Amino acid sequence: MTGLYGIIQMLYWGIYAIVYGYVSVFLLGVGFSNTAEGMLVSLAALGAAFLQPMIASYADHKGGKALKQVLLVQVIVYLVSDALLFTLYISQGNITFMGILYAMEILLMQVLTPFVYSLGTLSIKEGADLDFGLARGLGSSGYSIASFLSGRAVAAFGIRFVPLVCLPLSVILLILLARFPYHGTKAVVKKTQQKESMLSFLHRYPQYTKVLIGALFLYSCHMLVNTFGWQILESKGGTSTQLGVGNAISSMTEIPVMILFGRYQSKVKPHLWLIVSGVFYVIRSLGYMFLPSVSAGFYLMQFLQIASWAVLCIVTVIYTTDVMEEKDEVRGQAYFTMMLSVATVLSSTIGGILLDHFGITVMLGFALVCSCIGTVIMISARKEK
Repeated sequence: MTGLYGIIQMLYWGIYAIVYGYVSVFLLGVGFSNTAEGMLVSLAALGAAFLQPMIASYADHKGGKALKQVLLVQVIVYLVSDALLFTLYISQGNITFMGILYAMEILLMQVLTPFVYSLGTLSIKEGADLDFGLARGLGSSGYSIASFLSGRAVAAFGIRFVPLVCLPLSVILLILLARFPYHGTKAVVKKTQQKESMLSFLHRYPQYTKVLIGALFLYSCHMLVNTFGWQILESKGGTSTQLGVGNAISSMTEIPVMILFGRYQSKVKPHLWLIVSGVFYVIRSLGYMFLPSVSAGFYLMQFLQIASWAVLCIVTVIYTTDVMEEKDEVRGQAYFTMMLSVATVLSSTIGGILLDHFGITVMLGFALVCSCIGTVIMISARKEK
């Protein structure tokens, strides 16, 4: 089952790499400004922030079978949105509608994340022979391969490649999700249990809440660099091909981290590694600020994702499993993804404005501040008693 789940992860993160990695290239290419791009990404993330806990709560109270249904419906909606986006682009349709459809794709990619994770973790708890770390590592390889190839494809064929290639990938993802042998025989929570408010939920896990807030700031730093990666690279004299190579390098570094952390999950001290992640976000922020050119270390900063995003991504999953009751895990994962959405709203809106009015250095300074605050909060958190 590891192989099938690993391919699902590869396809999901491959689509994510193309949709999110080339958001600036596509939206600026069809006529949007930095501020408008930031607003569209913010709206998508805001929508995802509202939808994630709602859908997670639905999946919790309907039981395990609803998880797979939710995944299938979201991929179908994505497929339809992508087909419409490609049709509008080749017919030179209204750019506002193209922006709305692209925002819809970003929203769906963000909403999908905790459910793709939960499909794996809950399958393991059902008794499936599944290596989550290895499968997530394959997801990172999918992101890396997609980033590397799409950088060259966009340079050769133009931005129409972005929605075009995602169509067959999403069809294959839909088929594999439908065939995945997860039946949800063990409900996540009892259906008779009353719904719990977000505040009440967080009150039961006070240290988790601190980590969640710390993650918000680290996510903000991460999304500033990801969303405006093209503008950062362009300011250093880079090209879309180099953007693809840089994204491929950063995602390739995730593979050994995902595999090792997943395999030795019981020996991992999540809180310590959350702090390590924050420290490396500070280092990367400083690096992006002071790099004089692409050749002077852009690829090195991308490589340092091995100890920042790669660690943060897998350790938040381990942390949630470690500190929460089983019935709360889907919701706990969803709140981390919701924080990623909120961070995207803040970073996209503020980042776009800072870029248009003050330039790339000020925007990167804001990323540095976010990384510092996030690291301090992670240090102040302690494991749940």
